[in-house]
Amino acid sequence: MNFKILYKYGVTVLLITGLIVFATSLLIGFNEKESSFTRYLLHAPFSGRAGHTCTVFKGKLWLIGGWDGNNPYNDVWYSKEGLHWYSAGPMPFKPRAGHTAFVYNDKLYIVGGLTFDAARNIIDLNDIWATEDGISWQCVKETAEFMPRGGHACTVFNNTILLVGGIACGAEAFKSDDGINWHKIAGNLPFGSRGGHVLTAFNNKLWVIGGIRVDGNNNFTSFSDVWNSYDGIHWKKVASNMHFFAGGGHGAVVYKKSLWVIGGFRKGGTVYRSDNGKDWELFNSFTPMGERVSHSCTVFKDRIILIGGFDGTGFKNDVWAFKTLE
Repeated sequence: MNFKILYKYGVTVLLITGLIVFATSLLIGFNEKESSFTRYLLHAPFSGRAGHTCTVFKGKLWLIGGWDGNNPYNDVWYSKEGLHWYSAGPMPFKPRAGHTAFVYNDKLYIVGGLTFDAARNIIDLNDIWATEDGISWQCVKETAEFMPRGGHACTVFNNTILLVGGIACGAEAFKSDDGINWHKIAGNLPFGSRGGHVLTAFNNKLWVIGGIRVDGNNNFTSFSDVWNSYDGIHWKKVASNMHFFAGGGHGAVVYKKSLWVIGGFRKGGTVYRSDNGKDWELFNSFTPMGERVSHSCTVFKDRIILIGGFDGTGFKNDVWAFKTLE
């Protein structure tokens, strides 16, 4: 099995293939069900991109990497409020997309992702970089214990870091107590191999939501299920056949004591909310930012910040804020 071919196929499907989208609305202050979407910026100073990360670190938003469909980036941008963005410059790590970022022990980490070699072949990564200030980065591990991957997911849970899945990777989970050294805790997870999913902590449990799988014959499968776990090893399916989880590339955050899913492949114009992870309600049927996939969603202060992604017409560099008025 050629994992590079599978990964390239999976990323292409996730970001571009089959998206039926509408042009992004230019409305500001859209209101539905006591909420508001506010467009902070139509064009931020960074390039349009998808597959990037945006993480809250030391009171600022930090946007890292991503790609425009042809070229990955290794730039870092930061903002105190989401309106004004400043470049921290190109970084010593390879340009990448489909990586993960998390904060642990007062450091910001990035893990893995995809990049290109000189011949434009996709190369998966399993290096780990860390910073104490967002500007000066150090490679803390060139080759991690897990196979190179992108489209995986990481989260901090009970003071440890969990990594799950990745496109064209096994149905496995890894754990780290320091962000540097990892060991496998599960190698045959019941939800199977998947990438482009979300892994988050909510109500004292881990949650995996949606994603895609690409098999050895390049067959594409999207998932509409929700799983939870107390330890990252033992998992239980709590919801399936959710019509709004039609693939990967969605964003999910914990906001105001609820779990929120925003956008995603084929279902990009919707916002759903759940108070228990099992029962979901449609909160917004179509957001003013339009359909969106492989964007970033980050809770910052009293709102959710949404940045960039692919809307079916191009790679965006806009910034939106979502806030419930309840």
